Amino acid sequence: MNPHEEWLFKADRDLRGAKGMLDLELEDLSVYHSQQCAEKALKGYLFYQLQPIPKSHDLGRLFGLCVSLDADFFDVETEIKGLQGLDVRFRYPDIDLVPDFATTQEAIDFAEIVLNFVVDKCL
Repeated sequence: MNPHEEWLFKADRDLRGAKGMLDLELEDLSVYHSQQCAEKALKGYLFYQLQPIPKSHDLGRLFGLCVSLDADFFDVETEIKGLQGLDVRFRYPDIDLVPDFATTQEAIDFAEIVLNFVVDKCL
């Protein structure tokens, strides 16, 4: 397996985990893994393009690097923005303890769109 494929493999596992967590009514864990899916997918694309992988969880930064290589990434800008910050928003007790079902399902849908987009780019 090539290194970019390893990133996409892990992204797919995060997506599968997000779906499983929703089935278990663990919405906070589900949105976390949705964000992780998109993050790893973007890093996989950067690896595919032989670019350095920043040690960052910031989807906006990773998206900016990807779009600078391929303007088609603007096609998933809405999804990236929708997932931005979900790695920490519900991770700790604060204002929002657990996202509602609609937010969680949307995060999963966004992650799946991003992953499928990146997989298609890496074929």
